[in-house]
Amino acid sequence: MPVVRKRILRRLTSAELARHRRIAAEVHRNKASIVKRGRAVLAAHDHLQHTMQALKARREEQGVTLAELHRISGIDRARLSRLESDPSANPTIETLDRIPHALGAELRISVVDSQAASSLRQR
Repeated sequence: MPVVRKRILRRLTSAELARHRRIAAEVHRNKASIVKRGRAVLAAHDHLQHTMQALKARREEQGVTLAELHRISGIDRARLSRLESDPSANPTIETLDRIPHALGAELRISVVDSQAASSLRQR
């Protein structure tokens, strides 16, 4: 039988209300930077998903099954499947390196100046 939890409503104390207002004001002041950081995280996640889809396409082009990739890379077959199909998957760098290596490719990661990367994206 599910547990039914009773909601208790109470008024905030003056200290709690003041704390809540301070936090809300701080969030409001920092909203632009919070949004900017959030968008950067989403962009990085999109790039990661694009990378995983490129690896899946390479695997399929080579006719390699998930079972074969598991045997070659040592990564669990269910994990490989999840990485290819789950948009919220978050592989480690080690995993990202093992998959292309097993497919005869290599993973390259680079650090570029933010302004240079922005100008490249705008072209």
